[in-house]
Amino acid sequence: MTLYRVYLPALGKCLAIAVFVLGLAACTSMKESEMPENWSAERLYKEGKEALDHEDYRSAIDLLEKLETRFPFGELTQQGMLMTAFAYYKNSDPQSAVATADRFIKLYPTHPDADYAYYLRGLADFHTRDAFMDNLFSVDPSTRDPGSVLRSYQYFAELIKRFPNSKYAKDARQRMVFLSNSLAHHELHVAEYYMRRGAYAAAASRAKYVLETYPSTPAIADALAMLIRAYHKLGIDDLAQDSLRVLEKNYPKYRDIKELRKLTTNT
Repeated sequence: MTLYRVYLPALGKCLAIAVFVLGLAACTSMKESEMPENWSAERLYKEGKEALDHEDYRSAIDLLEKLETRFPFGELTQQGMLMTAFAYYKNSDPQSAVATADRFIKLYPTHPDADYAYYLRGLADFHTRDAFMDNLFSVDPSTRDPGSVLRSYQYFAELIKRFPNSKYAKDARQRMVFLSNSLAHHELHVAEYYMRRGAYAAAASRAKYVLETYPSTPAIADALAMLIRAYHKLGIDDLAQDSLRVLEKNYPKYRDIKELRKLTTNT
């Protein structure tokens, strides 16, 4: 009886330890199977989409990139790449958004949603336009890089060229108008910068560039006015008067038209 009393608690303790170890092993195994690295393509896509729907862009990117890494082929992966590009765009990472969209275009140029990849590239760089325009007035305009604005314009232009009937084409055209206005605006600020420093030939060159490159923008009238002032300063009176005639014909109510007439009359 004495031996029984000693053995029973020991046996119970051993059983308890065994149960605990087995339970821990089962728990560990369950956790491993639930880790994203072990999920199926369907689950990675589903969870990534849900994260995107809930605006958890960082989690969406992580899950969808795991989908692409583990399952590089298949319809879910292709769709997941577009979702990744969108998530990067929404997460304020335009460079990664463009890189992902570029990769999709190279891998799946004939995909039914290829036009969306082209559209996303333009949209991603369009997003950075605000920072460019915000700084345009507080920084020497000749040092500003309009690269993102120009790239966005070119991306949208390529979309329209390749997919003229795309459902994204209308919005792309509207954004291109806005972007061309921004680019023309930038060129005129650079021209004004040159005028203030007496670099009249450079100012005239910038104004001519606006007239030739962005002929449908509201900046045309200001470009003509800049050209008149620059030619006047350079002493090229005939060209100043020619530019004035064009301004009078197309913009007879231009705000500075009287001052520009006096300028050319006194030459």
